[in-house]
Amino acid sequence: MKRDKIKIEMIGINKRYGDVIANKDIDFNLYEGEIRAIIGENGAGKSTLMRILSGMERPDSGEIRIDEIQLNLNQFSEFKKIAYSKQDFELIDEFKVYENIALGCEKKKLFIYDRKKTIDEVEELIADYSFDISAKSDAIDLSISQRQIVALLKFLYSKKEIIIFDEPGSILGNEANHFFKILKSLADLGKTIIIITHNYKEIEKIADRVSIMSRGGLKTFDNNPEDQVLRDLLTEDCTDKFKMENSESKKRLSIKFRNKIFEIGNEVLGIAEIGGKFSDCLIDYILGIKKSDDFVIKFDGTDISRIDSYERLKFGISYIPKERMTRGISRGLTVRENLIKPNGKFEGIFLNQSIIDEYCDKLKAEFNIEYESLDEDIYNLSGGNIQKVIIAREISNNPKLVIADNPTRGLDKFSAINFFERVKDMRKNTSFIYISSNPDELIGISDRIAIISSGILVDIVENKGINAMYIFEKMMRGRDG
Repeated sequence: MKRDKIKIEMIGINKRYGDVIANKDIDFNLYEGEIRAIIGENGAGKSTLMRILSGMERPDSGEIRIDEIQLNLNQFSEFKKIAYSKQDFELIDEFKVYENIALGCEKKKLFIYDRKKTIDEVEELIADYSFDISAKSDAIDLSISQRQIVALLKFLYSKKEIIIFDEPGSILGNEANHFFKILKSLADLGKTIIIITHNYKEIEKIADRVSIMSRGGLKTFDNNPEDQVLRDLLTEDCTDKFKMENSESKKRLSIKFRNKIFEIGNEVLGIAEIGGKFSDCLIDYILGIKKSDDFVIKFDGTDISRIDSYERLKFGISYIPKERMTRGISRGLTVRENLIKPNGKFEGIFLNQSIIDEYCDKLKAEFNIEYESLDEDIYNLSGGNIQKVIIAREISNNPKLVIADNPTRGLDKFSAINFFERVKDMRKNTSFIYISSNPDELIGISDRIAIISSGILVDIVENKGINAMYIFEKMMRGRDG
């Protein structure tokens, strides 16, 4: 990275929400071609600062300059060089991939939309960066990792100069290395890139400098892999001390499909897979979103294969989805409503508000959830705090089975450790299906690991002396035949 041209300057940025100070006297600058990592605990003010930088929010005070030109913060068009990929990506599901990528920059011929040229250019862009995705696919059918890739392609197509990513590597799995190599090449071409992350390995690979946020303030350091301050804030190896001991227990869940049967007791069954097609399908059938004669599901000895989704929840099944904004929360409802819904003990016509608020305050304290008011719209919270709302709701109602799909995505180190501790304590009476794109996390938390290749269950192995390379080799052998 050359330090000869400052691309972005934020000067004296302040932002409050009521009594909560989100950003306090922040000075922040980036060089052209720099990759900057921003880290900090959930609720530290990272998302607020990025929303201000991208023009989505106005600061209470302060200035922003791009290429030494001060922006009019009241004019959203002033921020046209900046793109912000939030954790939910905000694609239009009813559109094709090429329509999402080219939205607002469609090619025209004599003022008429040129669909063929638009598709050709998008397909060429996809090929240039060697992504395995079709321009004509329906956006609704994309996996969460593919949605991240489409977001990047959208920014490249529209020729953005400053790109902000929120937790980009947390859901990419094996595509993460390719993704980060592309970001490096873009920086070499002069793009300025910001990544919000809690992953130390990502910072080691890609960042030129690191900014640490805490309680609304910000400090910046050169990227030094030996810096203990950075290590203490990040999630590297934090599952090591939570590795489970295998135990014999009664079988809670039995699933028969494609002439294969596997059973789950009070344990943590990890699922290792590239792409997520198997786990997505498995989740939909367990929850009753999909039904098929090929899937026979028994829960505590009862066949629930034909029972509807809502009734299955009454058996004690909880779900922490990877798509938190579409499947994890009810947008437009309050923090309170999202913390208690669905929850059997708060159903009925006459609800005691004080009891509900006391319950929510208890969860806030136990899970360190940051919000201004229970009446606040859930969508106002940071991604990490929304994740903690979902986790708190799903594991605090004495579930018998928890399906956790990349549950630590967006959590800071301390919140992740809190979650791992709870899993360790709960597994004595609770079954977990634990899906993660991080094989080290699976090895650190699982009793057994189901290895999937090309949508097929290859093997279920005891978690004894295995490592990430062993899992990957099993996947590759399964794919080859």
